[in-house]
Amino acid sequence: VNSKVRSILANEYPEVFKFNQVQDFKAFKTFQVPRVQDLPGADETWDKCFHVWQSKYGELICPPSTDGGLTCTCTMEASGSESFDSLMPNAESCAAFLLKHYPTAFPSSLMSDDTFWEQFAAKQPTQLRSTYCSRLSVGRVALVGDAGHSMWASLGQGTNCALE
Repeated sequence: VNSKVRSILANEYPEVFKFNQVQDFKAFKTFQVPRVQDLPGADETWDKCFHVWQSKYGELICPPSTDGGLTCTCTMEASGSESFDSLMPNAESCAAFLLKHYPTAFPSSLMSDDTFWEQFAAKQPTQLRSTYCSRLSVGRVALVGDAGHSMWASLGQGTNCALE
């Protein structure tokens, strides 16, 4: 998202290369869920699967980690009445909110782990941004991946943009 090469192209070739970044209405926080096998309803394949939990507030997008856990991204609105700030201002409210809306996403070992919830509450949400470039190459320099077309992961459009 913060490509140095893209910035250099915009500064060096302003007549042929322009880009724009748009702040999206969502933000995200990431966290680790250890031992997928401890999740309610888990079977022996869960530690190799991509998991998604949705609620009316957002989603948890959780690919597997090499340690048998999940690397989870929680997305919600960045501000407003249904955002991280309003719904989860402290560790206690984080635990209550996430366990209510995503009850099968957390192993029982985390439900009473105050340190986990305190760390989640203290982490600042990152605002999501999309990047739009007027072109993906200038001379012998080509932008690939997020340098040329960043968007938030849950849109699932990264490969589509790359192919276009």
